[in-house]
Amino acid sequence: MAEGLLVKHLNEKHKYADWSVDSCGTSNYHKGELADHRMRLTANKYGIELTHRSRQLKIEDFDLFDHLMVMDEQNYKDVIAVCPEKKDKVNLISNYSSNYKGQMIPDPYFGDLKGFDEVYKLLDHICAEIVQGFNLKY
Repeated sequence: MAEGLLVKHLNEKHKYADWSVDSCGTSNYHKGELADHRMRLTANKYGIELTHRSRQLKIEDFDLFDHLMVMDEQNYKDVIAVCPEKKDKVNLISNYSSNYKGQMIPDPYFGDLKGFDEVYKLLDHICAEIVQGFNLKY
């Protein structure tokens, strides 16, 4: 969802060409699959089509990307374990927001559609701030 929202906000600000945005997970449970159907349904409700296929984080990602944004503390620990010497590139996505700094993004997977909607709205605010340039240097 965060990838889709970042791309949406970048396209609205005509900056997408300046950025490379990709999504990945810390495990390979859903490798090659589309996002959860409830996440896609929620995104579609707001005019976003999620077409990304799941992939697992690779050590090369630490060289390809300036920022690796994670959703919660466990994601943070899992990601820095892959490449501890480049942990300065890893941060909670909420830490790029002046309004939601330090907030964990809940995983709605085991809940109902309401949880997906709440995560969408939270990430939408955060991604809008990222694109507007808030706290990119953290």
